[in-house]
Amino acid sequence: MAETKSGRFQIGSVLADFDTNRIHAESGTVKVPPKPMALLFLLVERGGQPVSRDELIESIWEGNAYVGKRGVTDAIHRLRKVLDDRSEQPRYIETIPKTGYRLLVEAVPEATAVEPVPAVPVAAAPAAPAAPDPADQNRRGLGLRRFGQAALTLTIVLLGASLLFRGDELPQPPAGAPRPGNMVPVTYQPGIEHDTALSPDGTQLAYAWINQRGRSRIMLRDLSLAGETARALNDAPGLQRFPTFSPDGMRLAYVRLGLPTGPAIVVADALGGEETVYDGIGLAAGVSIDWSPTENQIAFSRYDADAGLGGIALLDLQDGGMRWLTSATGSHYFVDRGAVFSPTGDTLAFLRTSGMGVDLFTVTTDGAVRQVTRVGADIWGLDWMPDGLSLVFASSRLGDQGMNATLWQTDLAGALQFIGGGPESHYFPVVDPSGTAVYVYVARPRMDINAVTLGGADVVQPEPRITSIGADQDPHFDPGRNRLVFASTRDGGGEIWTADRDGAHPLRLTSLKARAAFPRWSPDGSHIAFIAHDGVRTLHLLEPESGAITRLGEVGAMHVCPSWSRDGRSVYAVKQVAGSLNLWRIPVAGGAGEAVIEAGGFYGQESPDGQTLYFTKHSDDGLWAKPVGGGEARLVIDWQGRSGITWLPLSDRILFLSNDADGPAILAFDLASGRSQVLAKFPPEITVASRPWTFVPQTNRLFFTGAVENEGDIHKLELDWTP
Repeated sequence: MAETKSGRFQIGSVLADFDTNRIHAESGTVKVPPKPMALLFLLVERGGQPVSRDELIESIWEGNAYVGKRGVTDAIHRLRKVLDDRSEQPRYIETIPKTGYRLLVEAVPEATAVEPVPAVPVAAAPAAPAAPDPADQNRRGLGLRRFGQAALTLTIVLLGASLLFRGDELPQPPAGAPRPGNMVPVTYQPGIEHDTALSPDGTQLAYAWINQRGRSRIMLRDLSLAGETARALNDAPGLQRFPTFSPDGMRLAYVRLGLPTGPAIVVADALGGEETVYDGIGLAAGVSIDWSPTENQIAFSRYDADAGLGGIALLDLQDGGMRWLTSATGSHYFVDRGAVFSPTGDTLAFLRTSGMGVDLFTVTTDGAVRQVTRVGADIWGLDWMPDGLSLVFASSRLGDQGMNATLWQTDLAGALQFIGGGPESHYFPVVDPSGTAVYVYVARPRMDINAVTLGGADVVQPEPRITSIGADQDPHFDPGRNRLVFASTRDGGGEIWTADRDGAHPLRLTSLKARAAFPRWSPDGSHIAFIAHDGVRTLHLLEPESGAITRLGEVGAMHVCPSWSRDGRSVYAVKQVAGSLNLWRIPVAGGAGEAVIEAGGFYGQESPDGQTLYFTKHSDDGLWAKPVGGGEARLVIDWQGRSGITWLPLSDRILFLSNDADGPAILAFDLASGRSQVLAKFPPEITVASRPWTFVPQTNRLFFTGAVENEGDIHKLELDWTP
């Protein structure tokens, strides 16, 4: 990574703080990712002299032209957004054709500068954790070979998790919590470094590294040696995730995705060598595992598709036998997850999702389950304190920390203490065996709404249409109004916005501060259906002109992934009742609605003529269809892996997403011939997020959510327990 820059400079009418990566302006304070700030610092250093693109790539992207070319363009674009600058009439940054860029205004060090009037900070958009989620993790994780896809599993997918499972705010903590001290990065490679694991003595760090080209490896680093670089455990195919150490620290187990037989647990010597692979065990993809500190067994999240059961299971590494600790009827997406053994090995803590959100539970090795917390919040990772009497977890909440994920501690009776937070979200805590530090993952994602003309060149670059410093997502077009509706966190909250057909002139419609998402125009353009938090994730209707919002659906049930019936009388949504998910039709006039298939429905959309309902399932691959008026379901497209919501029915074809090592592609399945054709092919570095699409027939363009930047590192947060 580029060298850290420091100092504060007055640049025109803004103050750039390179110590905290913030730009202060009259309109507010914006947190800017490190790479755009490093680029700005180079321009400041040159004092108005041009800086070439090659030099920027060499300095900031370590000479990686593959990523740096797009990185420079994105960094300049982001800086111009923050500075309210325009390339055609620049006030701050000038583009010099075939040369590079230069700063047009003088940069004055803070010692002689006048700081602008402080304003209310704008919260940075949070990243997404790797928890199963019916709206975003709509693939099993098989065949994820690219950086974009891997980043999706870690970040974009779980931005959606917060939309679905966020509960009430956590209570204010009692006094006596530890004070956070210094936080320093401990991994430095470009790409994503995550899935922290510490050896029992705390001297060895294992983690998963995904580079920009999509290669994924388990890395090992000796923390006892200053300056020691990490080494790769192997160079195996597939996506390697979630390492965990054996009790003696001599072996590692980890998850391997992308195998023909499905997700597997791999056990290998910490020095490398022969592997033992446990596949076909029903391992839920995208979920961590943990090795018992006292036994030769591993806890993992299991889903038995034949029995329809999911929960926490133990794998015996001696004979490969398995036994359930928790199990319940449900779906692949709602298994108990994230199990972590206590220091004594007789109890495990884990996360359980319900309609009210996520809470911490414990289960003993003989199967006794007990609920610990009752907050129904987003919880992204947990670990035990060394004494085994309390747990540390990460959670996002509203309040003084905005939507950032912060660290909390709870005893086994559920009494909470706030540990700490910061300008960036802290995810997936792992406690040092000494109890004096917590290792956390800090991610830097961003999403834009892009457009692509279908049927063009073989390999195309998407056109950014709606961009900001936050996450812009879930576009939907209304032909009558000739406008787009979308969700955005650009102002620090999750709100519903509209824009012109080309993405210009965005206008905010709501002030909910509730991470609203999945907005969909009604067929007549009079209302917008969307999801927001109202005790649980609930379906709402918005009247754009008046701003009036009406709640739909059954009180106390969770509703996600809405779409309209063509007659405008009802909204389809995934609904959870008593822990079971299915596709329901919710009447606009009021009422609980009805299930539209027997069980296991995921996301549904009607054909343009309103005669056919297309839908996906939780446990079965492919796209299905049945008459809207009732009848038998039939398989339409037998695609491999899940594409839960990244598809769209048109009058004569179905558009859907395909991902492979060569990059994502948009395909059209012809309903008459039953054949598929590629309409747009993207290069491998492009990520198409697993979120709903929209089509603008007047311009033959598809609008979709794409990932702009995905990087993340492991940081060490020191804790001060002095009263």
